[in-house]
Amino acid sequence: MMNTVMSATLWVEAIFFVAIAVVAILGAWKCWTWTYYGILVVLGIGLTGLAFNLINILLGGSITARQTIQPPMWSQAVSYIRGPIDAALFVWMLVALIRRGPWGMRRVS
Repeated sequence: MMNTVMSATLWVEAIFFVAIAVVAILGAWKCWTWTYYGILVVLGIGLTGLAFNLINILLGGSITARQTIQPPMWSQAVSYIRGPIDAALFVWMLVALIRRGPWGMRRVS
């Protein structure tokens, strides 16, 4: 029973996040202003993960060492690589928002 419930939950979660990614890609392609702000907020929230990773590195992994279940090493490596990229994209989008407004362009009529 639990196997079926977990499988269904994972499938629903996967479909949900694929739908969010499709909306984000479509919104970027169509230059929808609300998606610009949504992506900016998601990247800003991702900065907390970068802060957590930096603290974890500085403390020598003592934050995750207290957990009973350790995340796999490849997962930590991906988060260490992705964190600065997300932060740079967040800063880039924030500067573009201040200088040019959302999407930095207007639609051609």
